[in-house]
Parts: sequence; C-alpha cells; structure tokens
Amino acid sequence: MSQRTFTRPDRSVEWRRTSAIFVSGLLVFETITGLGIWLLPFSLPLQFTVLVHTIAGLLFVLPYAWYQLHHWRVYRHAPMTHVKLTGYLALVATLVCSVSGFVLSYQAAFATRISYSWDLVHIVSTLALIACTLPHVIALLLRDRHSGASQTPVRAAERSFGLGTALYTLGSLALI
Repeated sequence: MSQRTFTRPDRSVEWRRTSAIFVSGLLVFETITGLGIWLLPFSLPLQFTVLVHTIAGLLFVLPYAWYQLHHWRVYRHAPMTHVKLTGYLALVATLVCSVSGFVLSYQAAFATRISYSWDLVHIVSTLALIACTLPHVIALLLRDRHSGASQTPVRAAERSFGLGTALYTLGSLALI
C-alpha cells in the first residue's frame, strides 16, 4: 500500500476561488439570520427573515456540496492538523445543520408545527458550526500573519476572500 504525498496547492488561488467566497458569504448570512431568528423577538420583519433564511438555506446545499467536494479533494492528503480537524468537524456540523434545516422546512410547509427536537438539533449544529469554522479559518489567517509574509500573494488573496465574503453577506442581508 503506497502512501500518497501531499502537494501543497496554490493557496492564493484557493482563497480567491469564487465558490469559496460565495459559500462563505452565504454561510455567514445563514448564520446571522439564523441567530436572529433564534434570539430576537418574533415580528413581521423576522417572519420575512425566516422565509429568506429558509430559501437561502435550501439553495445553499448544492453550491456548498460542490465547493466542499473541491476543497476536500485539494486538501485530503494533507497531514492531520488542528486546522484539518476543525474543517472536518465544521463539515459534519454543516451536514447536520442542513439535514435539520430540510426537516424543519418540510415540517413548516406540510405539518401542523415544527418539532422542538429538530429545532434544537438545528440550533446546536449552528453553534457547533460557528465553534468549528471560526478556528478553522482564523488559524490559517494567523499562521500566515505570524509567518511575516504580510505582503505575499496569499495574504492579498485572504484579504480578497474576506472582502468578498463580507460583500456577499451584506448583499444577502440587503434582501431583508
């Protein structure tokens, strides 16, 4: 059995990947609106937020799956580190959040009420997603910052990723 060696991808290309920026922006949007739905008093604007959150969540699944498959293919042979582990945990949390979101959407559309258990799974998986995704991304940013390579193409690509994610998120929030 042969051990496959890991060839480091061009990280500046990966940070600038449109699918990464789009998925990140939509993920941040879904997180912000989901936390708002959970924590804010229910109102007419929040009812509209639930509708937009649900539609965006249902549409999120295919772009996320496409991006995640690419990301996994690129980094699957990398050595196991805390960054890779938090990435895998974020993947699991996203899958649980997506499945529970589908169930809640189905229940809201076709049942008399949503299940408290599925709602709790959705909330807990959202919190797990935040707890795994933030360290996954922040550790990479800090690693590059502390390497002294503040003006490298990778750092410029990271800034582009952050700006693009913020623009997609704000654009999505503007719908509400």
